[in-house]
Amino acid sequence: MYILAFTSAIVHISFCAIFTLLYSISGHTDELWGLATHPFKDVFLTCAQDRLMCLWNATEHTLIWSRLLEEHGHCADFHPSGAVVAIGTHSGKWYVLDAESTDLVGIHTDGNEQLSVMRYSVDGSLLAVGSHDNFIYLYNVSERGRKYSRYGKCSGHSSYITHLDWSPDNNFIMSNSGDYEILYWDVPNSCKLIRNRSECKDIDWATYTCVLGYHVFGVWPEGSDGTDINALIRSHNRKVIALADDFCKVHLFSYPCCTAKAPSHKYGVHSSHVTNVSFLYRDSHLISTGGKDTSILQWRLVEKPSLSVTDVISSPAPCLIEPTSAQPPPPVATPTTTNGMQEPFSETPPPADLALPLSDVTPLLSDLTTPLSDVTPPPSDSTLSLKDSLDENNTPSDEGGPLTPPT
Repeated sequence: MYILAFTSAIVHISFCAIFTLLYSISGHTDELWGLATHPFKDVFLTCAQDRLMCLWNATEHTLIWSRLLEEHGHCADFHPSGAVVAIGTHSGKWYVLDAESTDLVGIHTDGNEQLSVMRYSVDGSLLAVGSHDNFIYLYNVSERGRKYSRYGKCSGHSSYITHLDWSPDNNFIMSNSGDYEILYWDVPNSCKLIRNRSECKDIDWATYTCVLGYHVFGVWPEGSDGTDINALIRSHNRKVIALADDFCKVHLFSYPCCTAKAPSHKYGVHSSHVTNVSFLYRDSHLISTGGKDTSILQWRLVEKPSLSVTDVISSPAPCLIEPTSAQPPPPVATPTTTNGMQEPFSETPPPADLALPLSDVTPLLSDLTTPLSDVTPPPSDSTLSLKDSLDENNTPSDEGGPLTPPT
């Protein structure tokens, strides 16, 4: 028997002759924003306004460890070595902790306002810290993430930093701000602001978390407010984009998403705004976090094979292929120019062989139940199965009406 407590704890009790406590999991009790996935393990870290920082095992759905911070946690990122994790807080202070022992490695301070994003470069030699004071602070990193020294500061945004990403060679940063700016920075050249944005728009960014960018502008519905999308993440295999919105929904798009009104798969399980999303390192699962519902949901990605219209009509139950590779999928080759930048993508619908994935969702930890009309009753293994749906308003005219999958 499972008991859900008011303190966001899940207790598993056995009825064998006497009551036996099998295990207890304590969750977050306040708004949840910080999320970071491990670079080569099926574990992830969360931090929230309750000052609690938790490391979770995504395979066993268990809490590995938790630690109480002095400040409200808001953002986090693992060093590529996986040895340490950096956590940004609401006061401008950020911590570096050992990912195994939770020992404190270092405490640093940048300004006195909320830190919104922590992002290590691909090789782990640099750390970018985005702040609500409109600056991006850069640090040299050594000793597998245990030593830091100030490198520089990116100055030019007129509002607080919301998202940022590194180029694979550590030479450029792309950043978004609260007033919907997209800026690019030349890191080796004293973190200089690049005025000619066309020089950087086709860089194959190492990660893609910026909600505003040339490769993802199709995710924005017509007439949307600039704050409607809270977080975005590109899968490691560069096939899909997941995003978290202010309307309790998680969306999936094909990547790149360079056409207006792009089709998407939309899922609703959270009972409040979705604050963050991140793929596990093999793209086998997606983690999403809720704000006021303080929930963590783990979604299993199931690849849908390409089907012709005849196949879809004649087959009442299309076969789903679940990824079985134990190794991270290789990056998709992208046409590049002589200077190493991508060729501009043509604004056409996603290719037919990049079918948007379906997903099943397993609640990892939630302190609220969220019965929704588009969620089927849980089967015997307690896994919730979501129906796949296309947004009718975002379906291209040449695809016809949305297809409703069989129940």
